[in-house]
Amino acid sequence: METTRTTGTAAETAGTAGVVETANRALRELVRLHGDRPWTSAELAELAELRRQWLTAVRSQLVRAA
Repeated sequence: METTRTTGTAAETAGTAGVVETANRALRELVRLHGDRPWTSAELAELAELRRQWLTAVRSQLVRAA
């Protein structure tokens, strides 16, 4: 009897978790280095891209866990 795999392997889950952690670190580092000064449009674009990468990684992890 054939079964359908609905969850990722431990290695896949760990890999996705690593991507989420890496994206999270990049976001935190950008904000930390930026400090208290106003954001330029280029900096906001970079922040938006890092957020997009983080959200993509989180969503991927949630899909694999389902």
